[in-house]
Amino acid sequence: DSSAFPANSVDWVMIEMRSGTPAITGMQGTSSVEAHAGLLLTDGSIVGTDGNPLKFFNLTAGESYYMLVRHRNHLDVISSTAIVADGGISYDFSSDITQAFGNLQQVASNDGKAMLYGGDYVPDGVIQNSDNDAWEAAPAILDTYILTDGTLDGIVQLTDQDIWFPNKAKIGTLEIRF
Repeated sequence: DSSAFPANSVDWVMIEMRSGTPAITGMQGTSSVEAHAGLLLTDGSIVGTDGNPLKFFNLTAGESYYMLVRHRNHLDVISSTAIVADGGISYDFSSDITQAFGNLQQVASNDGKAMLYGGDYVPDGVIQNSDNDAWEAAPAILDTYILTDGTLDGIVQLTDQDIWFPNKAKIGTLEIRF
């Protein structure tokens, strides 16, 4: 029931806590330990679907984990450093683009905050022509919740292609690709 979501909810994301060490090349170096849906708020923070802090129950206290954030039509990211599981887990991807593991996995906004690359409309961890092809298949839709709505405003239009265009050829790290 979406009426129970906080009024400042923008969208939802999947948060995974992963064990291991992220790999630059070769096979994935981490594996998912636990994942939960979270609500993305207008200030960029993420809370549980009940509006309270997101909680993880299967992590071992004192162990280190990497946090992976998956969004439906943006390039997913994994934390550049491990987070020690203690009473509460917090990680700020927005403080700097280096907070995401890998080379240039986030982009800086005009206010200096790091943000996800938009335009992964065929969510596979690579922003490429197939994402634009998905947008071109239905470039004008009103009142929708669909992958090709890159601006998250409920309308598929030219501004959504404008999200994809500067980000084409962005490749996510091995940890986030499908």
